[in-house]
Amino acid sequence: MGGATNPAVAALMGEIARAKLRAEERRQAAAIASTVQYGVVREGDSVILRLPPAPQKPADDDCCKSGCTPCILDSYRDRLHAYDEDIQALRAQYERVLNGAPIDASEHHIRHALPGGLLEPLQFSSIGIMHTHMLGRYARLLVLEASASNFVLALGEHVQIRATFGDGVRITRPYTPVMIKAPDGVVRPHLYVRLYGEDHRMSEYWRGISAGRRLAVRGPVATNENMTRAFASDVCVLAAAGSGIAPIFQVLQFAHVNSAYPGDNQHEQPLTWLNVGIASLLLVVNVVISSWLGLGLSKGFIVAAARCVVQLTVLGLVLNQLFLTENPIYIFGMSVGLGTLAAFEVTYWRSKHRFPGMFAGVFVAITGSSVGVALFGNSLSLNNHPAYTAQKFIPTAGMLFGANLIGVSIGVNAVMSSLDAHRDRIENALCYGASRWETMKPVVVASLKSATVPSISNMSACGLLSIPGLMVGWSLSGANAVIASRYQMVVMIMLTASTGLCTMLTVIFSASVLINSTPMLRLDLLKANKPKQAVVVSGTSRSTPRMALLRAGRRPKADLYLSRKPSSVAVATTTTSSSATIHSHSSVRLTSAAAAGR
Repeated sequence: MGGATNPAVAALMGEIARAKLRAEERRQAAAIASTVQYGVVREGDSVILRLPPAPQKPADDDCCKSGCTPCILDSYRDRLHAYDEDIQALRAQYERVLNGAPIDASEHHIRHALPGGLLEPLQFSSIGIMHTHMLGRYARLLVLEASASNFVLALGEHVQIRATFGDGVRITRPYTPVMIKAPDGVVRPHLYVRLYGEDHRMSEYWRGISAGRRLAVRGPVATNENMTRAFASDVCVLAAAGSGIAPIFQVLQFAHVNSAYPGDNQHEQPLTWLNVGIASLLLVVNVVISSWLGLGLSKGFIVAAARCVVQLTVLGLVLNQLFLTENPIYIFGMSVGLGTLAAFEVTYWRSKHRFPGMFAGVFVAITGSSVGVALFGNSLSLNNHPAYTAQKFIPTAGMLFGANLIGVSIGVNAVMSSLDAHRDRIENALCYGASRWETMKPVVVASLKSATVPSISNMSACGLLSIPGLMVGWSLSGANAVIASRYQMVVMIMLTASTGLCTMLTVIFSASVLINSTPMLRLDLLKANKPKQAVVVSGTSRSTPRMALLRAGRRPKADLYLSRKPSSVAVATTTTSSSATIHSHSSVRLTSAAAAGR
């Protein structure tokens, strides 16, 4: 992978050699820290020679029979030869010390005792599994209970993992762990495993593995050689498939971190709370301008920002743990929790009024639409198997919940506002025999148009007037822009479809509750979520805008009073004019303007 004619490649090869030396030094440190100090030591007035135990010969079935170079049996012979040389050197040192020579601490190093830590080249060590989750249908990722300090692998080295089955069969296969920072912030070995057919024994073993189990691991095993060519190119093409992606990733990761090109080692630093505070300065400008102009928006900005910080912090902590599990109970439980919060937000915060059963209806519509579309899209459009994998399903469902929340809020408020604004026409239509659907259809159509305009507009402007968030995230991560655009297409279609379905359900449900099966308009079921305006109280001087219109000589909209016993009546209205007296009826009576004049 390089030649003398290419300085950059030569520098990279030098970095590889130095990295191997650093890995060997870390192994020595781990061996000294984790094993007894062997060699010539002085205890009081006595000089003692501590000889290390001989390398233990591996069993015959420890060989995987796949032609590994070096084989575990070859490694054993090499280690045994190094052990014999170490013993001879220690005995010679012991004789020198007995003859009066000082003890040289540098001679305590025992080559065959390396690498120390959790790995042993000739013996299988037991290493636990912290987390495991599926990467689609044919791959699995395992996070091992180890760290970079006690699980040291140089570039080109791998480990052997032995699986023991119930029938006594033992199979050993080579794997290349990748050192990546785990969710707990510690760099740990991650094992990428490719799954094959049902009759594949190792795939059967990996499918049944779970967190808390322990693996039989030995290593490191090195099979790489430094090779140079007379003619080298600036471009190096690496090809891999299946589980071979892991060693290729190891090479690319090393080349990226130890790049010899100027500026390539300048990595983006993770964001801290200081970065969030700097971004908040932009919001402070809006708060100052709002306060200066007396717009009354300062409190809204501050409360929204505080909620955003707290909610996203909690969400990050929850998702950090949720992404490590494959339990469908936790995944769908998170979806139910999001649906509950969304229904509460619509019912009690984003709507001016609420009616009985509104929370349950909104919850069923939002949760059912979001979960259903997320499962369909993840399974068939995004090719995620299983569709409820936490790392894929939760972000997709979260976007759908957010879009549905906006659509439902607009739709429900539009229904209640339209029924209140046109209640005289609706009552007249019901009096003349209009059916329930005929009466509420114009309201439903108008409300659906208002609620679906934002999602349709976003989909229309997507890619032309705006770059969606998902595509921005993929682009920042270095993904192919064309592939990112296809993902964005699928997500935008899912968002629009889910919003339309959810809004239809809630709008029709709301209209059906407020225009019952009698049919009768039931605006008396509405309860205000915010303090009402001043109302007319007998014997006081307070008035409402309706009274102000009456005093100004303008004709207000027809007033509607409903009976408290809807089962015994069909309609109860009172039509008033600027010259008539406002009446409140508890019995059935339809009074026209002419009758009121009498």
